[in-house]
Amino acid sequence: MGTITFRNPYVYDSLTSFQVDGYRTQTNYLTFFESRTGGSMTLGRWLSEYVTGSISLFAEEMNYRSPAKGVCDTPTPSEVCQQLGYQSSTGFRTHAFRDTRDYYLDPRSGWRVGGGFDIGTPYMGGTNNFIKYTADVIKVTPLPFDMRLSIRGRFGEVRPFDGQPVPLSERFYVGGINTVRGFVFGRAGPVVPTTKTLEGAAKQIIFNADLIFTISSEAKLNGVIFFDYGKGFRDTEALSLSLRPTAGVEGRWISPFGPLRAAYGINLDPREGERGGVFEFTIGSVF
Repeated sequence: MGTITFRNPYVYDSLTSFQVDGYRTQTNYLTFFESRTGGSMTLGRWLSEYVTGSISLFAEEMNYRSPAKGVCDTPTPSEVCQQLGYQSSTGFRTHAFRDTRDYYLDPRSGWRVGGGFDIGTPYMGGTNNFIKYTADVIKVTPLPFDMRLSIRGRFGEVRPFDGQPVPLSERFYVGGINTVRGFVFGRAGPVVPTTKTLEGAAKQIIFNADLIFTISSEAKLNGVIFFDYGKGFRDTEALSLSLRPTAGVEGRWISPFGPLRAAYGINLDPREGERGGVFEFTIGSVF
């Protein structure tokens, strides 16, 4: 299991990049088990000093199997049970961003604004038929005493066609250290009623507010006080701003081998079967 990547960041010494990826992964979502094999070719381009864009051609095959006990034992089968077995996706993914932040690993000021638009189509050989669009905005404001306030908002939606369900691989899993801290991965979105295990969302709205302060500038160590407000929505559920609130603290270290983050989030409005707080740790991801 793994990924093989070939990348040329400056094709013929231009501002255009070219990348080829091949991958084979296995993921245990606890509700189900996913095996995925695929590849992609991506062209990227610096459009100006701050603006980048990319377009990818992708093809992948997924196998969903081994549903958790009780997931399919309901009068109305969950989205997971309806999609067990093999399916494939082929199409295009596009992204564009304008990033004026002064340092992407630990910014003091600036904006990052952008989004993506994906198309999965059976006309290229896949079985899935959908569009997916996302938007992502970050504003970092400097404050006295080397503090800064980072405000982030995200939106996403997947729409299937021809009466097909939203593919499990394209759903949003809201909850966890990269979305809504204080929730176990995916639990701030739809869950299977009988088992409370994640089901995946067709839509998401997420807001994050981080007050970041320097603990040691020499060691590149920061502390964070955060408030998150977000939710994943079911396929037939209308979008609203009645979301799930959490708050907590986080430590961030820009280490020689990549960013390290440790966060403890408190669920401010826990429901039956949900944990009151969650501690998580990750290496290599930038929030």
